[in-house]
Amino acid sequence: MRFISTLSLDYDRWAVTASADPTADVVQFAYLASGSGDPTASDWVAGSWEAAALSTGEWVARILIGPSGSVTLTRGTWDVWIKITDSPTAPVWQAGTITVS
Repeated sequence: MRFISTLSLDYDRWAVTASADPTADVVQFAYLASGSGDPTASDWVAGSWEAAALSTGEWVARILIGPSGSVTLTRGTWDVWIKITDSPTAPVWQAGTITVS
């Protein structure tokens, strides 16, 4: 679980393991109130990739969250979802949770 203040503007970064470099693929994030179910089409927000890999087979997907970010979250606990659109695959998974205080 991750923690952030409602006052913070920062990247929410998540490691992604892949057999090939995914940085040319579209990465999207969805933040849903904890336990509220799966994301729908309107929940997805564009993220980005950090330029350098963490290590062989591991890259970082990120999105700017907080005031004036791509996503502004209110106080509470949020499920974080990631979607990577490739051809022909489009994996979606719940990456973890973030608590905003």
